[in-house]
Formats: sequence, structure tokens, C-alpha cells
Amino acid sequence: MKSIEERAALGARCRELLENPVFREAIEAVDAEFREAVFRTAMEEADKREALFREYHALRRVVHRLRNWEQDGVLAEMEREAQERKAKQARS
Repeated sequence: MKSIEERAALGARCRELLENPVFREAIEAVDAEFREAVFRTAMEEADKREALFREYHALRRVVHRLRNWEQDGVLAEMEREAQERKAKQARS
């Protein structure tokens, strides 16, 4: 299990990545390419649509995982701040 500091750092890196305009543009472009590719398939190309569907959902899972790690980092930061306040109160 990762330490609070490691979780907070990972969350911060994920936030930077998710907010990066180049990363966002790349995700949006690939997302649009998947949708266009599905609509270009012929009725009898079910296998191709299924493959595109799996690829699309793999991409969504990656983005979802990054968002989860980002949120875990926020929670870790809150835990760390609470621990610091508690330690400060104990010293007072």
C-alpha cells in the first residue's frame, strides 16, 4: 500500500496530466476517431465494431483510472493535513 505522501504525489501528477491541454486534445481526438470508425463500418462488420468498442473502453478505463488516482490524491492530501493538525494540537 502506498503512503499518504505517495498517494498525494500520484494524484497531483494525474491532475497535471488530465489538465494538460495536449493530453486532453489527444484523448478527444482518439475518442472522435473511434466514433467515426464505428459509423464507417458496414452492417456485416460486427467483429470490427466489437474490436473498436473494446479499444474505446480500454481508453476510457485509462482515463477513469487517472481520475480515480487524482481523487485518491486529494483524499490523501486531506488525510495528511488532518494528521498534521492533530500532531500540532497534541504538541500544544
